[in-house]
Amino acid sequence: MDILSKVRKLNETDESCRRVFLFLSTYRRSRWTTVADALAQGAGIVKPDAIRVLKELDGLGLGRYLVGRRGGTTRFEWNRHPASVARAARGEVDDLPPSIYDEEADAFENLGPDHKDTIVDEYKLRLDFQVRTLLPSDLTKEEAGRLADHIRTLYFA
Repeated sequence: MDILSKVRKLNETDESCRRVFLFLSTYRRSRWTTVADALAQGAGIVKPDAIRVLKELDGLGLGRYLVGRRGGTTRFEWNRHPASVARAARGEVDDLPPSIYDEEADAFENLGPDHKDTIVDEYKLRLDFQVRTLLPSDLTKEEAGRLADHIRTLYFA
């Protein structure tokens, strides 16, 4: 059974999943992290059920369930847009959105042989936003400084 069939089955057979998908389908902004407490409250379910649903979604490969430790929040980091996943589970659209990792892999595969000695640097800019940058594996301190100077010019608000 493919992932789409599995999320649709969860929506059909599990009341907590149905409530979660209904709640997530209302997301209007790109939220890539869902906090378990907020999910429970928004979906009108108890926190243990919200956690169980998030673990199920993790098991399907739709993201990563993370237990809050040392004051951190228990949360789920999506690798597909959550509202689109919810709409697919509810049968409102015909397919799941692509994984951000699939898109990233496709983009990097098309770079050609000149980019074999590269690394992907990841930086958590905000709680809900991860920046990925493709860099040469032999990046020098001077090049890093030039890149930092360029990034300082990129503000929009």
